[in-house]
Amino acid sequence: MYRDRSGQLGFANKRAESYWRLRELLDPAYGATLALPPDPKVLADLTAPRWKLTLQGILLESKDDIRGRLGRSPDLGDAIVMACNLGSSYSSVF
Repeated sequence: MYRDRSGQLGFANKRAESYWRLRELLDPAYGATLALPPDPKVLADLTAPRWKLTLQGILLESKDDIRGRLGRSPDLGDAIVMACNLGSSYSSVF
């Protein structure tokens, strides 16, 4: 399984791994190789998920919890995450 850029943190599931990989692709501190359009909905969807460190690794909050805070599903953000991780398998992850 993939680890974060530092090599120190793992992930509890593929969803957390995929969101974190996109986070690293967008991080200017590491020479960002990707840019997204300045869209408020994209920004909201991609910054909404909260995470915590568990014994299994980084874990994102459930999509139901995100829906509760946003008042809608973060489908656009999920689509961007999946598109940026095309080499991965996503059956029942999102």
